[in-house]
Amino acid sequence: MRRATSNVRQVSNTATTENVMNDENADVREGENDNPGCEEYELAGRGQRLAATMIDGLIGLFIGVPVYFFFLAKYVGTESGLPLMYILVSVVFGLAFFLLVHGYFLKENGQTVGKKVVGIRIADLYNDVPSLQTLILMRYLPIWIVTMIPLIGGMVSLVDVLFIFKDDRRCIHDIIAGTRVVVVE
Repeated sequence: MRRATSNVRQVSNTATTENVMNDENADVREGENDNPGCEEYELAGRGQRLAATMIDGLIGLFIGVPVYFFFLAKYVGTESGLPLMYILVSVVFGLAFFLLVHGYFLKENGQTVGKKVVGIRIADLYNDVPSLQTLILMRYLPIWIVTMIPLIGGMVSLVDVLFIFKDDRRCIHDIIAGTRVVVVE
């Protein structure tokens, strides 16, 4: 796997390996750091993540709204409701559009267009760029699927984003995929 740590702002450690080895009384515990990997990195701020999500959402709206009105608006308020085939086609179209717009940046740098603009990226817990497969199948798809479940979906989506207020700033989708969002230099 390609290492992508060179473009991430590194936060200085207070105790280097040399200092610990020279200190006879140093209490060294393996796994003391909550985040695996040898080095610490600056986590993306909540505001940065919100801004990136808003940019990505606006990009999605530019395509999603016209598609909705062209294909789906005629079914709103009807007794028959929206045909299952249209729902499935819209999901496939949405995923294809997402990959078309964001796929290259996600694969190369772990960034959506919004994250690229804001200067943050998705990293695995070792600060590598996760594979596109991991990002799509583990980070995005599970939450997308759950949000389609009536009543429960909205609640899960809300709880997912509220996890950002934890100390490690990892949402549920980050925990599922083993990722975090860090600042790019």
